[in-house]
Amino acid sequence: MSQSIYDHVYPVIDLMVDSAVRDIIADGEKVSCAKGCAHCCHLLVEVFWEEARELAKWVQSQSEQKREYWYK
Repeated sequence: MSQSIYDHVYPVIDLMVDSAVRDIIADGEKVSCAKGCAHCCHLLVEVFWEEARELAKWVQSQSEQKREYWYK
């Protein structure tokens, strides 16, 4: 799989999300989503065109078996 031109951004996004989650928890709130959760697949989630393109490339790079599992 070729390296994405956005690979340098992912660690920054992870840090930002981790910080936001810590703030939410510190305020006594609960974060519903977690690793492995697929609830957002059933919601309208807005993304930038560049994010959608990168997600599509990643899905296409996965094995046919994985893609069939996801689309059952």
